[in-house]
Amino acid sequence: MRQQILVSALGVALTAVPGITTFPDAAGDLARIAGPMLAALGCIGAFDVTRPLRWAAIPIAILAACTSVVPPFFAWSSTPIIIAVGGAAVWLTFATPYQQGSYGAGAEDAAERSSTPPGWSYNPSSWTERLPLVGVALLGFVTAGYLAAFQFGWIHTVWDPFFGRGTERILTSGVSRLLPIPDAALGALGYLVDAVSAIIGGRNRWRTMPWIVIVFGIAVGPLGAVSVLLVILQPIAFHAWCTLCLTSAVVSIVMIGPSMDEVLAGMQHVVRLRRRGASWWDGFLGRDVSSRA
Repeated sequence: MRQQILVSALGVALTAVPGITTFPDAAGDLARIAGPMLAALGCIGAFDVTRPLRWAAIPIAILAACTSVVPPFFAWSSTPIIIAVGGAAVWLTFATPYQQGSYGAGAEDAAERSSTPPGWSYNPSSWTERLPLVGVALLGFVTAGYLAAFQFGWIHTVWDPFFGRGTERILTSGVSRLLPIPDAALGALGYLVDAVSAIIGGRNRWRTMPWIVIVFGIAVGPLGAVSVLLVILQPIAFHAWCTLCLTSAVVSIVMIGPSMDEVLAGMQHVVRLRRRGASWWDGFLGRDVSSRA
């Protein structure tokens, strides 16, 4: 896990360094594209269930390093940094061990262990696993809701402690108005769906309600991907940063890894029911055909 956190830190550093030192425009754009992707994949790959996704960081790191030596991306001030970050990301990805079941494992009472999915060392549907995700989703809802209030015109200024009017520039851009509903409002709705789908059901819901578990995973995953894309667009398309937009992106990415373990447990249960003779629909709804007369 520590290695992937370092990959994420390298991605953050690569994203920020064009604003700190002298980077040519093309090299800066390259760093701002590869940096958020490495940061997101490092964070997601820090968890056991999503650990295989860490391999996606390798082609991104190699491509960024190789591109940095080609004009117009090459510069003595930027190319060594991009190559060093890319090489370190590749090395750390290969050095990351795989330890199935280490995330979330801990001291659990007998009742909790009885709810543990077969082959698991912990229960991904326990409240100790889900309540932090609910809290993070509500934080994202409040953040995106505040930004949406500005886009709807309910408030006339938006707070940004670091980038001045960069937030307003991004929130009033053409990209934010591509859909009939402002993008921040869609983000707030997505976070609300995350929070509601995370709190529905008890600690056995991976078995009794696989449908809500899968809905939860679908709600979390795409939102994180869109957030990474918007982070990349901020400096390249708008030449501005947005503190609360970055906060929202971090919230989305942080939720992906912890939420996918429950999705995996639910899908494994659906497959087990299917092997017992249940239909996919029965499995999706959590109906156990073995209990039928």
